[in-house]
Amino acid sequence: MRVQSESIMFLWIALFLFGIVLLQLIFLKIDCDPSLYFYKYFGKSPEALRGKVVWITGAGSGIGRELAVSLAKVGAKLVLHSLKASNLDSVKELCLQNAKGSLKDEDILLIYGDVANCEMHEKWVESVLHHFEKVDILINNAGVSSLQTVFESTRDAIKRLFDVNFLGNIMLAKALLPHFRQRKAGHIVASSSVLAIFSTPKSSAYSASKRAIQGYYETLRVEEARNGTKITLLFPGLVKIKPSTRGISEDRAPIDRSYLNAFEMDVEVCADWVLIAIANEMSAPCIAKKWMLFTLIYHFPSIARWFMVATGGPYMKALTKKE
Repeated sequence: MRVQSESIMFLWIALFLFGIVLLQLIFLKIDCDPSLYFYKYFGKSPEALRGKVVWITGAGSGIGRELAVSLAKVGAKLVLHSLKASNLDSVKELCLQNAKGSLKDEDILLIYGDVANCEMHEKWVESVLHHFEKVDILINNAGVSSLQTVFESTRDAIKRLFDVNFLGNIMLAKALLPHFRQRKAGHIVASSSVLAIFSTPKSSAYSASKRAIQGYYETLRVEEARNGTKITLLFPGLVKIKPSTRGISEDRAPIDRSYLNAFEMDVEVCADWVLIAIANEMSAPCIAKKWMLFTLIYHFPSIARWFMVATGGPYMKALTKKE
């Protein structure tokens, strides 16, 4: 009888462990955390953003461009903001084509300018409010990266990265706060990164800027909750974008993409997840392949530090290995 009882207990333990492994395998297959995956099927669809005025920085390329096109498809009115070198006219034309008649020419406003130029923020806000009379959502997507070691990095490169990724980001949001307070409604979407959770070689300044974004907006969330302003902090992983949009690094050595393929997400897929997160006003969704690995790293930082130190050498060689 005792042997039979022990056998049954062993069977239950085995089934329990098998269930955990099975769930991990399932979760590793999806491109985001389970709460976002739940909202995809049971929450609000991006159609809820129809008619909203959405301001997107960094709209000339990469994730920002794809977000603009995806938002146009659901009928959101757009403020497309990018550097003067960006061809926003072509992005606007693409948005109007994908809108299929739901948007008119005046429903898309173009703003050229560097978000790091904080003196222009209030003027841009005035221009947008003059055109649309309101802003519902600000997507602070503009950003730059830098693939340099701490030893190699220069003061100018680090300053430029923080001016764009952090200071330009938060000051534009701050310039919109009076409008959001007046309306008792507003939604700020800020792009952090999984590299705010852990750091890899050659990402010191970038990781620091994204961790600063996380700290700032977590505070802003608490302070402005009573004024009706929602905060969504995005934690995207590696996204496939054109090399020319990747960063300001002086180190132009080619990257071995095969080393990163398992973690790369198509930009279209990333944009779809972001829209679901925005529509459901999520707090801090993780949108990354192998997202569970980042979750484990977050909860077990000591193991992550040991692993990165142990593998840092091979990782850095892979970053500069020719394809």
